[in-house]
Amino acid sequence: MSTEQDDFQVFLERHLVLQRTPDYSVDIVVQIGYPKWTKPGIQACCPVAISADIGRVKDIVGIDPIDSMKNALTFVETYLKQKDSQTKVLWPNGESYF
Repeated sequence: MSTEQDDFQVFLERHLVLQRTPDYSVDIVVQIGYPKWTKPGIQACCPVAISADIGRVKDIVGIDPIDSMKNALTFVETYLKQKDSQTKVLWPNGESYF
């Protein structure tokens, strides 16, 4: 469970489907919030959540707001790629995400 605030203003949102077996899938929503400075000129953070999966995670950090946003996007892609070999990540229309 994260110690970060669960609610945040969403900047980017993507709807996907995790297909765990041919007969079972779950809709997920990836949400990335607005990046903000935590230590001006030193570090920024960006909130991230993947609903119906890992939920809200600890804010992703970077050296500035752009870097924290880039790192948040990288985190989401890496996390979704690391699903077990039986789980498929799909677009809502059924096409493969990767």
